[in-house]
Amino acid sequence: MRYTVATDGRVTYNGTKQIYVSLHASLSYNKSGGGADEYSFYFYKNGVQLPGSATLVDAELNGSVSMVYGTLMSQTDYIEVFVENTQSGDDMLVIAWQVLVRE
Repeated sequence: MRYTVATDGRVTYNGTKQIYVSLHASLSYNKSGGGADEYSFYFYKNGVQLPGSATLVDAELNGSVSMVYGTLMSQTDYIEVFVENTQSGDDMLVIAWQVLVRE
């Protein structure tokens, strides 16, 4: 394997050649509070949001989201998924998530 996954969910590329990858993520979540808020899910590489990677979801109490994005990866590059709620203070708990990195 040319990737390692940390306990915090960070996926790091350990290969030596630069490659182009397709990232596929699937998350299921529980939202606190009532109503529906718009949440934005983003792919980040090396701590920087990837342009055009936002997936917007009108989140209710329980739900899921799928994301797809393509990017170049070099040795020690890492990928993370972040979520943002700009409409309220309601928190979100990610119950499960899977990431597939396809070369």
